[in-house]
Amino acid sequence: MIDFHCHILPAIDDGSRDVSESLAMISAEIDQGVDGIVLTPHFYAEKDDRRYLERRSDRYDRLKSAVDESEFAGKVTLLLGS
Repeated sequence: MIDFHCHILPAIDDGSRDVSESLAMISAEIDQGVDGIVLTPHFYAEKDDRRYLERRSDRYDRLKSAVDESEFAGKVTLLLGS
């Protein structure tokens, strides 16, 4: 099962505050049978600028590394969206 809309990327919008909260959210997703997650933080054209893409990529890289080093490695696929 794939979750196509979530706010699991840490510290980028109104979702997860940090990587540990993101990992807890991923754990809950896996417990519900999710094996694919499309990470979809909000993009606000009126307030976000070009640095948004850099911030989003940075948060993705941090989360992906944490997942790869966790018990969830190989159990879930993360895809970057917005």
